[in-house]
Amino acid sequence: MLVRILSILMFTPVACGGLQKKLDSELVVSVGLLDSAYGSPYLSLDSVTIFRNDSLLTVWLPQNNQRDTLLVYPNAAQYNFKFKNVLGNVVEKSVSVENSQRKNTTLFLDSTDYRKHLDESWIAKLKDTETIKLVFNLQGCFNAGKDSVLLRRNEGIYFLQYGKEERKLNKEDIEYLTKFECELPLLPDQGFCTSTETYTMTYGSLKKEYVASDCRWNGTQRFFAYFGFKRQN
Repeated sequence: MLVRILSILMFTPVACGGLQKKLDSELVVSVGLLDSAYGSPYLSLDSVTIFRNDSLLTVWLPQNNQRDTLLVYPNAAQYNFKFKNVLGNVVEKSVSVENSQRKNTTLFLDSTDYRKHLDESWIAKLKDTETIKLVFNLQGCFNAGKDSVLLRRNEGIYFLQYGKEERKLNKEDIEYLTKFECELPLLPDQGFCTSTETYTMTYGSLKKEYVASDCRWNGTQRFFAYFGFKRQN
């Protein structure tokens, strides 16, 4: 998990209009990724819009930011953070800070609403002797390629096959696969990338296809990195 910290420090104003140096309250906000295969968090972050008590406070731009600390006062306030995740979806997070209170929170850029598609998951419905085929098709100006994996279930155990390699999956692997599948419907319709990745899933006579034209999700590379398969194409 990769995390970069920007701090929002709250100081108590003094009568002369300056800032008392003694720290009264502190909110440390970390920008991070649950999946380290994404790379640096700042490759996925456009900006963070920060509201205090429903009023716009600032827009934090990492590419232009020369320091990690923003000075904010008064102490007690409701802070709302709005940013885009790796799928390009807008995510909001609220944090309430009281007087003389110190808090830590993390804005995970790969936090998504994939759970709302769990009922549609083919992986969760897979039965013994059945298989699901997932095809990755990359088309771009500088590279292109096509790969596929086969997921099967035997006596309640899941196996993932790539070429001549096969891996027995544990609970965490299955959860990763299910999340991957359920994030596919959340891919943005449009993006700004020199390449597109097409994901095609086949389950019996059923078929579904999704196209990613935004480089931030980076599904193919993360998928093969997670399962340790060395890509052949």
